[in-house]
Amino acid sequence: MVNTQPLSTAEPPFVDEWADLERHAIEPNIYLSPHFAVPAAKHLAPSPALVLLTVRVDGRLAVLGLFQHAAASWRMPRGHLRAYGLPYALQSGLLVHREFAREGLAGLLRWMATGRHAPPALEFEEWRTEGPVARLLGDVRSGYGLAWCAFQRRERAVLMRAECSGDALASLGSRRRKSLRRAMRDLEEKGPVRWELLRGSQVTPAAVDRFLTLEAMGWKGGDGTALLSKPQDTRFFRAVVDGLATENRVFFCELWCGDHIVASNSNFIAGDMGFAFKVGWNPEFRAQSPGILNELRFMEQFAARMPDITSIDGGAQPGSFIDALWTGRDALEWGFLVSGAFLTRYSRLLAAARQARHALRLRASRDERAPPEGGGAADRRDGSDQGSAPRTR
Repeated sequence: MVNTQPLSTAEPPFVDEWADLERHAIEPNIYLSPHFAVPAAKHLAPSPALVLLTVRVDGRLAVLGLFQHAAASWRMPRGHLRAYGLPYALQSGLLVHREFAREGLAGLLRWMATGRHAPPALEFEEWRTEGPVARLLGDVRSGYGLAWCAFQRRERAVLMRAECSGDALASLGSRRRKSLRRAMRDLEEKGPVRWELLRGSQVTPAAVDRFLTLEAMGWKGGDGTALLSKPQDTRFFRAVVDGLATENRVFFCELWCGDHIVASNSNFIAGDMGFAFKVGWNPEFRAQSPGILNELRFMEQFAARMPDITSIDGGAQPGSFIDALWTGRDALEWGFLVSGAFLTRYSRLLAAARQARHALRLRASRDERAPPEGGGAADRRDGSDQGSAPRTR
């Protein structure tokens, strides 16, 4: 049975079912957790506009997605449902129960193909298209005449526990390694350096305050996009941390120099995956690259300190310093799951046109950056601006 309802009408018993679905999901996604989505809807978004799409199998909640109604446009010439990009959410998708995965997805696709009031398309942005949900959906959807049409694809940095070793600098070039070792020596000359990993109940209100203060000290504070810049954003973040801390699903990494905290980052956990969220660092220590040093310490300690976590989604934009440090990659796509021959042809033609335009722009960009014959190599974008490149949005 498929149902849609405003998120604002979700009662506590349903939220408990939602939390149980998240615990048994075949693919973790912190941004579809009730611990994230409910505070975001309450503090950041007009909750009446948000729609819960659910599928039940034998009465059990099997599939859940969070959407909003989208009007017809040149991208999709009919009204449809768009996976809601909650503020600060870095991935969309569906929560799918591992025990009812195939039946649940089949029920969703059957509804889209034959349901009288079903939307003709579901739009997803930042969809993990090589994850278990997408793979299973690909196996099932052909039987219902639905197609996936991707308009854009990119990769995002991922840290794999299995790939972490004692030397976090090993993957970097020799010049970069020397620079960061020198930065650590400079920091140690300023005072005793210590690194701490705080998890669950160790993430106290004081630790949250330290993080928020550091984040607001950087460029985000200057342009008004730090979490402290808007009271509703601050309340949202505190609510998410408080909810996840009770389940040991939040961790902060802190780098200290003497009595001064010089860097902190916040991270969430869903299933066996971590999700990097935000980073803050003290600009007075810019020359010592505190944000990068904090990440390096975590990379060295990840395998030993977090044996229940297999990977960390970096949440970083291309060109950030995380791209240079974390060598794993996840593929993300933006596109439509569509039903009907007309919309399928339309979406595929539009996707092909966009991909061709992107290829031409990429070729032109490469031509502009290409060195003259006999010239040097192109510049690297490795986050070498002392940790000031954004780790997340």
